[in-house]
Amino acid sequence: MLARAGLPVACLVGLLAVALGLVGTLKPALFLRLPAPAGFLLYAFVGGNGGHIPGYVTNTLFWPIENFKAWVRPRDVFVAVGAKSGSTWMCYCADSVRRRGGVAGPEGFLPWVDPMFNTPWMDMIQYPGQTWADVVEGYNTAIVPSSTGSDGRTVDVPLSHFWNHPNFTFRIFKSHHTPLPEGNATGVYSDVLPVKQLPDVKYISVVRNVYEGSADFVAVHKQKFKDDWGGFPPNYPNLDAAAKDLLPGGHLYNYYFPYVRAWWRLRHERNVLLMHYRDMVEPKQGLDMVVEKLSTFMLDKEAPLNADEKAAVKERCSAEHMMSPELSGAFDYRIPLHPDPIWKTVGALELGGVHAKLARDVKRSGHKGRKQGKDSARASGLSEELINMIDSVLETELPDPEMRNWALYGSKMAP
Repeated sequence: MLARAGLPVACLVGLLAVALGLVGTLKPALFLRLPAPAGFLLYAFVGGNGGHIPGYVTNTLFWPIENFKAWVRPRDVFVAVGAKSGSTWMCYCADSVRRRGGVAGPEGFLPWVDPMFNTPWMDMIQYPGQTWADVVEGYNTAIVPSSTGSDGRTVDVPLSHFWNHPNFTFRIFKSHHTPLPEGNATGVYSDVLPVKQLPDVKYISVVRNVYEGSADFVAVHKQKFKDDWGGFPPNYPNLDAAAKDLLPGGHLYNYYFPYVRAWWRLRHERNVLLMHYRDMVEPKQGLDMVVEKLSTFMLDKEAPLNADEKAAVKERCSAEHMMSPELSGAFDYRIPLHPDPIWKTVGALELGGVHAKLARDVKRSGHKGRKQGKDSARASGLSEELINMIDSVLETELPDPEMRNWALYGSKMAP
């Protein structure tokens, strides 16, 4: 109408730019009410969450580094595992090592409830507009419901007792971020973990074959959660579209190739445990290897696990245990600091979403003649065109032949 009235198109564009700027300055979260992809793209465009996608993953715990120093203690463990590479599994298994195989432990630790309770993902903004100060206050003062009564009833307990129990000798946190370069000069939003700067803090990193990981990039988030974040993760039309977002230029690019390069450089640091997903799911010895490496790495200042404790940890780290009915809903990522109290009892992920992924992994890795790499991707439905696209960037993105070979095959590297 304005254009017909004689207002030049350039003026319309200018007015639109001014409007976007005002909203972006005064209340950028308004853009998150739009459907995907406009919602999360405009939110990032005007500087929401520093322009980073997804809008709910922040680096404010780690950057500036003073935030990190004020929060973290020596011996704390960050499960900084690559996306779709077993981060929830490693959080639960690390917690089992910390408990020495006990459900609650001899010191009266509260039981496992959810990753966001026991091994908090501090990278995550739990609702639009939440600040780092809100996170600090919430994790230290929030009260949450938990089935910890002697008769199984639900009682209210401090959230801090799940992750920061007075008798814990270290805390465990989840992260998807990557190491801070030497000199503290970070040019990438996710390069903030002070691995070399604070060597008394520990980091667990896991890399997965890019073809297998790309074929597993299926979003299982509740629509209610997506609506909070402008429709992110988007409902990809097919597996190829999701996997393509991990390639250069994609919204999720930093979650694979830069991740591999960053952690490979620090694989020899004493406070870094770098593992490969393929080794971890090896049917005969994978779980033994995981428990041995985790316990040696995390309990270096404590007595080693005895035989009974090691067996208990191994059982709890198994896919069969994690898929058991008693843990239904235990990996769905509740949002305990969200103003809507419903999120304290239900997760951001669809009920059983992680269980379904575990079932897929068991099916793929637990039988003779299992498909791996490209064959696994094809079996999952990844197209030959997308596989060829990954092929075309491998040498550029992972230029070191040893690094590339290990990223594809793990310890059993191809000749």
